[in-house]
Amino acid sequence: MSPERNEQRGGAPARVCVVHAHNGGWEVLSFKGRVRITCETLDDARRIAYLSVAEAGDCELVVRDAYERVLEHGRFSGKAPS
Repeated sequence: MSPERNEQRGGAPARVCVVHAHNGGWEVLSFKGRVRITCETLDDARRIAYLSVAEAGDCELVVRDAYERVLEHGRFSGKAPS
């Protein structure tokens, strides 16, 4: 189901998360865990996450550090923030 349809039905918006991977890299998880992209750096993972947000339309973005603290959290509609 697309994020737009999910939102229209009263469900939660799509979520894109950046988390620390067990191998020392960073993972971007999006569209309810269906897409997982591994990156070497947190900055690379953030860039990929913002691209995913731009594609998703109405979307929640959560970026966590290696200690699982929330560094960024926001809900976006349409375009990724600049």
